[in-house]
Amino acid sequence: MWILGGQGFGLLPAVAEQGGIVALDVLSKVVFGYILLSSHETLRVHSFYGEASESRAGERAEPA
Repeated sequence: MWILGGQGFGLLPAVAEQGGIVALDVLSKVVFGYILLSSHETLRVHSFYGEASESRAGERAEPA
């Protein structure tokens, strides 16, 4: 976008350059968020918290 916009070759009008930058910014955040959430299982963070919550779910506090 930068090369095609006003700072580069000047092939895109300013409105198209700004709209393209906004669209690419939103798209990159969605894709990066998806990558982070899909690697959540790879990092085993989910299973760590899942095991802790499951083991505590079976234990019930008995009144004294």
